Amino acid sequence: YSKILVPLDGSKTAEKALPYARYLAGRFKVPVELLAVVDIAEMASHMVSEKGRFLDTLIEDGVRQCTSYLSGIATTFADLDVRCSVEKGKADDTIIEKAATDKAMLITMATHGRSGLNRFLLGSVTEKVLRGTVNPLLLIRATGEAKSENEAMLKSILVPLDGSELAEGVLPMAADVAKKLDLEVELFRAYHIPHNVYAGDEGFSAGNYEELIAGVRDEAVEYLDKKA
Repeated sequence: YSKILVPLDGSKTAEKALPYARYLAGRFKVPVELLAVVDIAEMASHMVSEKGRFLDTLIEDGVRQCTSYLSGIATTFADLDVRCSVEKGKADDTIIEKAATDKAMLITMATHGRSGLNRFLLGSVTEKVLRGTVNPLLLIRATGEAKSENEAMLKSILVPLDGSELAEGVLPMAADVAKKLDLEVELFRAYHIPHNVYAGDEGFSAGNYEELIAGVRDEAVEYLDKKA
């Protein structure tokens, strides 16, 4: 990766992506860009028409607040190259467009945040970024136990595979990340036999099923060994 882009909306939930950004930036020795978006259309939608003359003032206040907020977050990245950016526009479009300037930029986001004036709903925004970006994307599930301080720690990478070329497309990235971070890689494949394959066969016994499922399991193991 050439850079790590971290979109933030000021919420503690969104900040739960930060430990992973610190960890990866430190290990990969790449700069970090913290991004906040001032959504002018959302601001305007919360104002009655006679108050519209104050919109420019609110926008500038929003930019100042975001700049101050990001500057504070930047100080938590010890000895790392961190840049702060405040943009005006729709959050998802802004994130996608900024990342598109460099295809090697890694977007790192929490999976949900909170909505409201000067905020963006990271659950919705994240889904739109996921569907719209061509950049690599690291999504952090922001659970109640997740922290926003310090660095995260990764020990292994789980790679689910279903036998398709699409699923296998992640393997080069997983291998490269695992090598650079000294992580274990576990390849995983679930297997089963759909019930309708044998349910209507009166001559089908439990022994037949066990033999059939054993064959499917062996094929899954052989496939994973090959990919390993």
